[in-house]
Amino acid sequence: MINFRQSAVFIALCYAFFAGAFTITLSPAYVQAQTPATAASPASPASAAPDQANQANQARQDPHDLHAIYQADDFYQSRVDMSFSNKAGRITRIEQTYYDLAFDRTGQRLHLVGPQWDMLITADRVQFKTELFPDVYMDATLAQPFGSSTIELLAGIVPPAVNPLLPDLAMLMQQEAQALQLVLGNPTTATHANNTWSASVAGSDHILKVDPQSGRITELVIESTQKEGAIDAQLRTAFVISQTSTGQVLPESAFAFDTAGMIAYPTLQEMVQNSAAAQRHAGANQPGAQAQGIVDQPAPELDLEILDSEGKRFKIADAGDRIVVLDFWASWCNPCRIALPHLQAVNQWVEQEKLPVDIYTINVGETPALARQTMQEINVTLPVLMDPQQMSLPAYGSSVLPTTVIIKDGIVKRVHTGFAPNYEQKMRHDIEQLLPPTPPTSP
Repeated sequence: MINFRQSAVFIALCYAFFAGAFTITLSPAYVQAQTPATAASPASPASAAPDQANQANQARQDPHDLHAIYQADDFYQSRVDMSFSNKAGRITRIEQTYYDLAFDRTGQRLHLVGPQWDMLITADRVQFKTELFPDVYMDATLAQPFGSSTIELLAGIVPPAVNPLLPDLAMLMQQEAQALQLVLGNPTTATHANNTWSASVAGSDHILKVDPQSGRITELVIESTQKEGAIDAQLRTAFVISQTSTGQVLPESAFAFDTAGMIAYPTLQEMVQNSAAAQRHAGANQPGAQAQGIVDQPAPELDLEILDSEGKRFKIADAGDRIVVLDFWASWCNPCRIALPHLQAVNQWVEQEKLPVDIYTINVGETPALARQTMQEINVTLPVLMDPQQMSLPAYGSSVLPTTVIIKDGIVKRVHTGFAPNYEQKMRHDIEQLLPPTPPTSP
């Protein structure tokens, strides 16, 4: 289960892995491993400084030389602070996170550490762990060799609403055309002034700043406007990069990945499920335990708009004597994405049996466009109630996603937090227990 107040970044990363990032099929040209620009003949220390200074100067004039500077880095270390804002009308949503990066081209190693998560990629493996699941970690085989295709796997490191750019990694690991497209959109139309590149493409404005001494990226800002119904949402993604080391051999501690006392699983799904099962038995100490206090209490009233229903709204009072199931979710929550197809299977059973049950999902804190896109991605057609102000989940005493609540006669009867392998069976059992007794058949 995921504490809703914990970092959304980890969940998005989980989803990227689980959704098939290890089996992405790319064109041969795209997955071709990069050849370091210095592979032919390493420069002597005496000549390296002038060459790098010359490249840095050229990078300020030609974006193609910017890529060459990074390709010459066999070792690279940085801190990247990321922020994302979405302003729609009077509501502004802001997300902030960071990652620390250590890169070793010759040893084919990449280490990324963010808030509460840690990932190490080597020549043929990827290992991942998080403080949210301290007893387990993932140890999986890479479907693509270490190189340019690795950036595809890393695209899920930020929430789906955020443009999945990792500018310094793109320069280090992507081919020139793809890397420059990521950071500048269309380099051929970019303009340059005062160590800053500017470009506009496909409705997005890119602003790229480089260090006047090293020629490497220090900041990337992408701004765009997206239609959210009748409102124009203003999106802004920013990356601020602090290089701590370039070119120098990194210590082994930069790639340390401690798994002492932890159990390895070959897929993220198995890792999450096993840890969720362990947390489910943790009793009152688990994050969702507080939600159980609302069982047998009147269900807090909700007044939420139904997605794509021409303005129709949902109220619990309108349910009458029908059983109501509410499932709280968000796009960045990997257990939510796993649970929702199972809940749809429960709904199919309800419809086949013609049971007096209505099942709704509640999207917490996101836009209609993102909720719609997510449901399409996971092929779920359950009705979605929109809660952009994030008021419904706390009303039901929970800070955990997913949370599933079953209501009968206006009273909360069951609360489930997180996802477990028997989720579908448990939901069907609970619904059956709450159905009115079947009248005896006449002789």
